[in-house]
Amino acid sequence: MSSLVESVSLHVTSPSQYWCQYHLVVTVEGPEGTHSVTVAKPFARVGADRSADVVLPQGRLPRRALYLHGTENGVFWVNLAELADGDGPLRGWLRAEEAILFGPYRISARLTSNGHAPALPLPDLCAKGTVPEPQPSLLIAFGDQPVACRRLSRRLTLVGRRRPSALRISSHDLSASHLVLYWEAGSIWVVDLLSRTGTKLDGETIEASPLPAGTWLSVGEVKLKHGRQYPASLSLSDSTVPLWRPLVPKETESEVPPRSAAASCTEETPEGPWSAVAPAEATRRRLETDRLELERERAAFAEEQQEARARVTAELARLKQCEAEFEGRQRELEARRRRDEEELARRHAALTEQESFLQRLRTEFDRQQAELESNRARIEAQRRAMEQEQAALAAEREALRTRHREEAARPLRETEAAIPGSAPHVTAQATPASKPPATTPGAFPENGVSNRDSSEDDSEARYDAVMDRLFKVSRARRSWWSRFRSNLSRRSADDQPSQPSDLPDPDGQPDEME
Repeated sequence: MSSLVESVSLHVTSPSQYWCQYHLVVTVEGPEGTHSVTVAKPFARVGADRSADVVLPQGRLPRRALYLHGTENGVFWVNLAELADGDGPLRGWLRAEEAILFGPYRISARLTSNGHAPALPLPDLCAKGTVPEPQPSLLIAFGDQPVACRRLSRRLTLVGRRRPSALRISSHDLSASHLVLYWEAGSIWVVDLLSRTGTKLDGETIEASPLPAGTWLSVGEVKLKHGRQYPASLSLSDSTVPLWRPLVPKETESEVPPRSAAASCTEETPEGPWSAVAPAEATRRRLETDRLELERERAAFAEEQQEARARVTAELARLKQCEAEFEGRQRELEARRRRDEEELARRHAALTEQESFLQRLRTEFDRQQAELESNRARIEAQRRAMEQEQAALAAEREALRTRHREEAARPLRETEAAIPGSAPHVTAQATPASKPPATTPGAFPENGVSNRDSSEDDSEARYDAVMDRLFKVSRARRSWWSRFRSNLSRRSADDQPSQPSDLPDPDGQPDEME
């Protein structure tokens, strides 16, 4: 079907040149939500076609579903897909508070007239007799040969191949509802209804334009011309075959196309259809035209079906790809969830183990702390006992020193007492730090008397034994204290590394026996 549409520039009429100075505002409520479309012209074509002024993509609606026509009095609508009683189109005036239900959509429209209130009641634009006399005539030709003449008695006339069009021309060049002819103030306007082959005025494709008198309007090989009141009979130059005959009732003759088997036209008028050839030939040509049209429609339908099948196949492939991606993403997320759960379980186990370890550390710390306190108490008791022992030893040593000095001085006093005239030798009040006079063991004084006796030898022996005992005790205590500090440092290095240094050193005082 797209091959029949010629690629030519579209003639667009300026909004100020239309029959109405207002624009249309169409509000659509449907599955996509509610939205408004402002159409910068006094008409709007509504349907599933992408080039429509208002596109309805849902519900499998026709390409040309609805035609909205704006006038100075309001908005008139025509249903292009359904028939009313009497085979006429569903139509009517659309008020501001009203809406048209079409498939899943609710459509309302208004003019940008700022509250313009039309006079009521308003006439039906598609009704016969709405155009005053003298009514304009429309010449219909196929190729270069005129085939019919029609009077336009309706202000708004649908032209197409079949109903609900009022002016029907049996030609495959025309769509079911091809165009609209609108009469306003003595002028005829043409509005294309998104037709398959388009509408041309003097060879230029148009969307909406006035139809000047004497200008040909082309739809494929079918041509329309608005002009003077054509006669009921007409003879072509250089031809003796009459093409125009008086109009006869439908019961006597049927619709007959012109000399070509591609076109015939009828219109619902009081006079009825007309014929220019024999009824059998006209029927044959009409059937041949219908057959060709049906074949073209079947080919177009097959093409559309193939395109739809290709779109569905592509969509299914895309959906399968999306499903595969979704499943892959789901598997990835599931694996990630399992990894996270395992990691969480591992961390929970590690945390539990750490808490258990900390509990054991606290228990061990408390035990070591109690043991340390016990050791401190024991060491303190040992220190006090050793201090007492050291004091007792010091007192015994001092007593031995005093006794030694006395015993050492006693022979001297006896010797001095035995020698007449000698001064007394006072040594009894000697200081504790004084030492006995240096004497040479085995020496004798000048008078020949020895200065040491057996008691003196015993005192010195006892003194030497006490000193040796003190030195041994001091060395043993130092060795034990060093081992204790090293063991205590190894056991409580993490808890209180400086604790052993706080214990008093029993060897802090100088040894008086050195």
